[in-house]
Amino acid sequence: MRVMMVQDILIQLEEEFEMGKKEVMEELNLKDRQTYDKWYGGVKPTSKNRFKLIRFLEQCKENKSKLMALESKYLPTKKEVLIAGYCANCWDLEFLEDEFRAELRAMSNQAYDVNGNGAWRFLGKYETDYDDSWIWDSEHGHEWQIKVVAIGHPDPILRTRFQSLI
Repeated sequence: MRVMMVQDILIQLEEEFEMGKKEVMEELNLKDRQTYDKWYGGVKPTSKNRFKLIRFLEQCKENKSKLMALESKYLPTKKEVLIAGYCANCWDLEFLEDEFRAELRAMSNQAYDVNGNGAWRFLGKYETDYDDSWIWDSEHGHEWQIKVVAIGHPDPILRTRFQSLI
C-alpha cells in the first residue's frame, strides 16, 4: 500500500472534504501560519503532526461515511424522485426553477419510457442517461428531492414520510 504524502492528504482534505488551511490549522492546533504552506511545499511535518494530520483525514472519512448512511436512510432514492416527478403536475413543482423543472420532467419521462414501457432497448436514442443528469449534482442539495417526493409521489405513505421532513 502506498504511503500518502502530506501534500496528498492536504489536497484530499481540501477537495473532498472542503477543509481549507484555516480548518486544518485549527484542528491540528497549529500556531505558525507558515507551517501549512511549508507542508504544501514539501517540508515534512514532525511525526506528531503527521499522526494528527492522518487522524484528522480518517475522522473526515468516518464522518462522511456516517453522513452517507444517514442520507441513504432519510433521502428518497432516485427512482422515488423520478416517479414523483412523472406523477406531479408542473404547477405543483413551482418551487423549482423552470430549467430544472424541465430537466426533471424530461428525466422522469425518460425513466418511465425505459422502465415502464420496456423501451430499455432504445436507451441509445436519448441524449443523456436519466440516472446521470446534472440535476443529481450535489451542488443542488437534497431538499428539492424531498419536496418533489412529498408533493408528487403516488404512494401516500412515502408522501407523508417526506412531508414530515419539509
